[in-house]
Formats: sequence, structure tokens, C-alpha cells
Amino acid sequence: MRREIGRWIAVLALACAPVAFAQGGTAIDRGGEAPTSDEPDVNYTEVIVGLIEKLGKTKTEAQDASVKLSRLGSRALPMLADLVAKTDNAQVKFYAAYALSLMKDPAAGKALMPILKDPNADKELRKLAMQATRGGQGTMSVGELVRIAQNPEEDSDLRFMALKELSVKIESFADLELPFAEALSNDRDDIRQLAAKQCFQAATTKVIYLTAEPKLVEMAEKDAVFFCRSNAIAALARMKSRMAVPALLRILADEKATPQLKDQALNGLKAITQIPFVSIEKAKAWADNGGAKPYESAKPLLADEAAAKYKEDLQKRVKALTGEAQAPPAPAEGAKDDKNAPATPAGPAEQPGEIQRGQ
Repeated sequence: MRREIGRWIAVLALACAPVAFAQGGTAIDRGGEAPTSDEPDVNYTEVIVGLIEKLGKTKTEAQDASVKLSRLGSRALPMLADLVAKTDNAQVKFYAAYALSLMKDPAAGKALMPILKDPNADKELRKLAMQATRGGQGTMSVGELVRIAQNPEEDSDLRFMALKELSVKIESFADLELPFAEALSNDRDDIRQLAAKQCFQAATTKVIYLTAEPKLVEMAEKDAVFFCRSNAIAALARMKSRMAVPALLRILADEKATPQLKDQALNGLKAITQIPFVSIEKAKAWADNGGAKPYESAKPLLADEAAAKYKEDLQKRVKALTGEAQAPPAPAEGAKDDKNAPATPAGPAEQPGEIQRGQ
């Protein structure tokens, strides 16, 4: 009896350990790999069953059990996936899904995909399913997220979260112009702000959302929300939008514009014109002396004659994503997506603001 109790304590202690000091970590830290000779001989099934029983108890116990189950990785994954699919207990289903979402494992994302695809599923469960896509499901998860983001019938919170999850799918940036360009016209402040920030982030990876340029210019000058305007300016500066110059100059002349917004506009003007203006007054003098005249008739980055074909191609890309989400192809053997690749850092003069949630 004492030996069994000792084994349970050892396993739970390992599950609670934030980081293992030994190379590669413990079996629990490594997501369920075979234990080394230094790790205790344990019955993981009993441990997992014991933790699963706690998912139906108090909120504190359920949350604690979820975290521990997530650290047991692939050992706990099959039982959790089965539980999510079959249980009728709402609390148990939620915390089992929560444990899976914490794993950031492709298999966990696959287990929660039916919830993500079900418009009638519980809203909070679908949020967890979105989080689980960070573990990697390739175009399948991206396609479902795009479907949600573009569907006006979906809950606006879910659409915001879908866009937020898409904003970290760096490998798919080139295919995501359409949903983010459309989101620039959304009624929700936080969605517009996120969409403008994504235009900036994409540009840092040398992916320019050409169709977003006119709306970004409008947002920079006229949006009622400071962070929407600020992010739009940052995006236009990184995109080197010549047609944004007149709008930036009007911001500098606007008595109602905040000093922070004027500083952002000045930095944007420097980035686009490649002229190191030392002050707002210098920029105004440059414009008054005719320096801005060539920009008054500047054409958009997307030429009119190419716009129709370009937009058609964007539509095809989105249809390819959402079509593959319905019938995903088998992944190539050894294929691997780098889901955690860091975004190119922004320069201090161009850094967009943090997303402020709408009311």
C-alpha cells in the first residue's frame, strides 16, 4: 500500500514540476515518452483515471487535474479524446477539452476539430478547440478558422478569436489577405485593430496585403479608435504606401489629433518618403514647398488593371483552404510545420498597439 501511495505521489509531483532539470525532462515533461531508469515504475492508467475523476469535482480540483493531465501528454491524450467525444457531462467535457488544448499537440487539435467545426457546439468549447490548433493541423485548422472568421452568422467573439489564432499562422500569411482585409471594415473596434496589426505583421514578413491599402489609409485618418489609427499607420509605413502620404500630412495638421498619433504619422512619413524629418514643422514646410506634390497623385500598390485578377486569386486561395478543411489531404511523410516561428520584430517607430477588447 505504501509503495502504491508513493508511486502516486511521485507521478503527481512530476506532473506538477514546471520544468525538468535533467536533459530532455521527465516522461511527463516530454509528453509521455518511456521513463528512464531514474524515473519511478508507475501505472499511468491508474493515475490518469484518478485525475479524470477529479474533472467532475470542484472548479479548483478540475482545473488542477486538467493541467496535470496535459503534462502527461500522449499517455493521457487517447482517454481525454474519447471523453470529449462521448461524455454528456458538460463540466467534464469542458475540462477534458481544456487539458487537450494545453498540450499543443497535433493529435489533441485533431480530437477537438469536430467541436471547432460544429456551429452549435458550446462557445467556450470552440474557443478551446481554436487554441488547440496552435499545436498544428496544417491547412485543416487554418481552413476552419478562416471559415469562422468570414462567417457573419458566427458569434463575433468567435470570429475575433479565429482571426487572433490566424494572426500567428506565419506560414499561411500569404493566403490570409482576404479575411484580414475584410475585417478592416468590421464594426467591432478590436477586430479592426487586430486586422490592421496583421497587415503590419504580414508586411514584416514581406507579405503585402495590397487590397487592404485603401481601407488602411481611411482608417489612419478617420477611425474613431486611436489604436486602430495607430496600427493602420504602422502598416502603411511598413508597406511603403505612397498614397498614404497626403493623409499623414493631414493628421499632422489636425488640431484634434493627439501628440502620440502625430508622432506616429511623422514616423510613417519618414519611412515612406525616406526623408529624416526632425520635426512636424519641418515636414509641413517640406509639403508647403511642393515636396508632397508627387504623392498627391500616387497610385495604389495594387494597380487598377491588375486588381480583378489579384482579387480572384485571393478568392481561390481561401476556397482552397476551406475546401481542404472539409477533406484534408494526408500529410507528406516527415512533413513538419514550424508553428512557433517568431514574427519579425517591429522597429520602435512602427510598433503597433496591443489589441484592446471591444465592449
